[in-house]
Amino acid sequence: MPTIRNNERSEAIKLISHINVFLKNKTWRIQSVGGETTISDGKKHMFPDVILYGDSFQTQILQGWELKMPDVPINDEEFVKDAQRKAITLGLNSCFIWNFTCGVLYERKADGSFTEIKRWNDTNYIHSRQDVDTYRSDWMKTIESILEEINSYFVNGHFMPANLGDVISDTVLCEIIKRNKYLLADELENYGHRDMRIQARIQKWWEQVHMEYASDEANAFIAYARIIIVNWSNRILFAHVIKRYHNPAKQIEELSYDSTPSQANELFRSISETCDFYNVFVSLDFNELMPNSTWHDLIELNEFLSNNAMYSVNQTTLQTVLEHTISSGKRELIGQFTTPEKLAMLLARITMRNITAECIDPCCGTGSIAQAMLANKLNNNIPVTSAYATIWASDKFSFPLQIASISLAKVDSINQPIKIFQSNAFALFPNREITLVDPADGSTIICKQPLFDTIASNLPFVPFEIIERDELQYIQELHEQVYRDTGISLDDRSDLYQSLIFSFYKIINTDGRIGVITSNSWLGTKAGRQFFDALFWYYNIEQIHISGKGRWFHNADVVTTILILSKKQKISMPNTESITRFYIWKKALQDISETDIDAIVNDAILDECNHAEQLALSTYKKADIDTLLGMRVSLNALFYSINWLKEIKDMLCPITDYLEVTRGERRGWDRMFYPASGHGIEPQYIRKVLKSSRHLTSLCAIPDSDAFCCSDSISTLEEAGHSGALSWIHAFEHGVNNTGKPLPQALARANMFWYEMQDTSTADFVTGMNPDKRLFVAKFSEPTFVNQRLIAFKQIDQSVNADLLHALLNSILGMFYIEAIGFGRGLGALDINATNIRSMMILNPAILTEQAQNDILNAFIPLKNRNVMGTNDELNQEDRMQFDHTILNAFGIDRYYSEIKEALLSMQQVRHTVRE
Repeated sequence: MPTIRNNERSEAIKLISHINVFLKNKTWRIQSVGGETTISDGKKHMFPDVILYGDSFQTQILQGWELKMPDVPINDEEFVKDAQRKAITLGLNSCFIWNFTCGVLYERKADGSFTEIKRWNDTNYIHSRQDVDTYRSDWMKTIESILEEINSYFVNGHFMPANLGDVISDTVLCEIIKRNKYLLADELENYGHRDMRIQARIQKWWEQVHMEYASDEANAFIAYARIIIVNWSNRILFAHVIKRYHNPAKQIEELSYDSTPSQANELFRSISETCDFYNVFVSLDFNELMPNSTWHDLIELNEFLSNNAMYSVNQTTLQTVLEHTISSGKRELIGQFTTPEKLAMLLARITMRNITAECIDPCCGTGSIAQAMLANKLNNNIPVTSAYATIWASDKFSFPLQIASISLAKVDSINQPIKIFQSNAFALFPNREITLVDPADGSTIICKQPLFDTIASNLPFVPFEIIERDELQYIQELHEQVYRDTGISLDDRSDLYQSLIFSFYKIINTDGRIGVITSNSWLGTKAGRQFFDALFWYYNIEQIHISGKGRWFHNADVVTTILILSKKQKISMPNTESITRFYIWKKALQDISETDIDAIVNDAILDECNHAEQLALSTYKKADIDTLLGMRVSLNALFYSINWLKEIKDMLCPITDYLEVTRGERRGWDRMFYPASGHGIEPQYIRKVLKSSRHLTSLCAIPDSDAFCCSDSISTLEEAGHSGALSWIHAFEHGVNNTGKPLPQALARANMFWYEMQDTSTADFVTGMNPDKRLFVAKFSEPTFVNQRLIAFKQIDQSVNADLLHALLNSILGMFYIEAIGFGRGLGALDINATNIRSMMILNPAILTEQAQNDILNAFIPLKNRNVMGTNDELNQEDRMQFDHTILNAFGIDRYYSEIKEALLSMQQVRHTVRE
């Protein structure tokens, strides 16, 4: 299709001028018209030739017009599709095409398709470019008539406008990324082939960030390409936002299609030298290595912003543009752990006790929490200058700091220095010097990092396996210090966030408060208990918050907590009278209103619970926590009312007094060791096995598969003529595992043949790992081999009635303990394993009289003769209630039945809400 030539552009400019004169003094819905001033041949553009606006500032976009000269037919497919594509980019439901011979108006339907709703043929006698000039007055009058009719569509609400802020953040940025991320990724990869240092740098970046950022991309180059595009787009947009306040930023209007990325980097460096906003304007590595088409789109974005009166728009609109930019940047740039706005505000307000004092988010990411702390100050009438002077933010990575800086930049306080800097959180220390530029006059400011009264952060979700080497050194030194201070050995394989919290001790004021978001994994593990115990030496553990209605992070399969601490005057033994409050939020985060936020914050600040619709609260002294944890429940159980457990302590004993608890046989390569039917292996090498908990439906366990258990050598098998076993082994001896390792090597074990699985690990009872709604222990009729995905129980003392043990394990208290020793995983399953089952308590059968034992066994019979139900339904069955009351009466603790039931059901109900 012919490209736009100079005379065509000239006609477009004349058309725009005429329409603006025509609209003057009219009170129409259409207020002004604008369009491109520069064009480059051979490229599909993002924006229309002419744009109708609903305001004189050109911030409300009504419609795009696409223009061609008469030598392009009005039904030319590329002409039509181009106009419609640009309408979609601008978020509009209409568009208009004009070739001076004819005009066509299209409407975009709900399904995304376009329909022609009006055609104007009044000037169908215009056939050439010369005719355009000859009949100028004719087509100008036709355009006026067309405008009047189009205006009526907007007046009656048939056509919908789009706001500039929405367009830039919701559609244009997405369009630029969609059009260019693969092109730019290929370009980066090609450069990486020519210089392996580029490839190595991007791959190293990817290893560091892919867990936290850009999690929806599988390819390092594509992820980095997205970040480069977002970085360029934000720099361009932010320069336009601040140019009315900072003259140097007007240089952004000098960027043109003749400019190069390197020249643009230099331009932004020049702006930053006098206006600061270093973290916004700083260039990323390799950001100049882009194809011409990508650079063309970025320049076109700049032209669009230059032509759309960004200099003249009011402060409210500019702030809206900034806020939309932040949202878009977080969506496009950042991955799964970006802090939701409501959660950030709740964390900030709960943590900040002295809102006039210094505060920091040392792992700020895109700045949601720092922004919330700033808002909390401003909303409480802290002067703007004081508010900015006391807000700090830092992050290990540079690229999210651009979004963070924009997050903290308010249009009405654009001249305030923003204390955002790049730093590893472990490396923060008092009196560290931070260099800033005063945006008011360009002078250098040297700030010394203070002791903070508030630290609030969503700490990195980085498991031990991928922690970087330099941070492992920090962690090792911290763990050694904790051991010297407390005598507690922290788990060297703990997640990064645990060590960071101890690191913050050196930068927080005495009585200063720390509020952090962490995963909930520490609530149910031995390592978590060590972490919890050590915290008490450094901090008062004031509050722990969890969601009782769904996950806070819906785009990540992780369940989180908020931990609120205050720094002790000195590192010392825990005070047994200190109080910790465990809060459960009863509403899903997305359903929490402003009123709910106020209620949650006020209750948390006052250490109370006056709003039962929003919160549930369990309060414990340190001495009570120690007692309850000593009774082998997890920290997670403390969110529920379980003080009654102390009252029945004498009725309980460790499960290991009667049962050996192990994980089922763990061998690997199930296809070999658990053969399907028709395997042809001799019977003496086959054992019956329970392979899956899915086949556990009742209290009576029945094996569901065969297991291949052969401890004979190949020569022994050959001498015995056992061809079935030999054939089975030979079928796998040349196989490889998922990493390509030969099976004989991958399956090798000390003092065992590579194909050997011993059958000595048998169980009398069994339960599944990570159960869901059904909590029970099943019993085999005889000792049976079990798979690694199950937890096996082997009776130690055969003098105790096995059926009685079985009954006690399945009592309401046994069910409570199964739930109470674990914690909820991201998809709602209960995280338990042989280790924490091994630590649980059971009702002590030695206490029971013979009559009580008989009563329990008789009450247990109906339960064994039916399938097990989900916990809620199970506990409401008549036979179950009679059974539980019989057991509890036998131990003299039936008065606690309702409390046990309530705690059990509450724990499971909260665990299941993460699926919502």
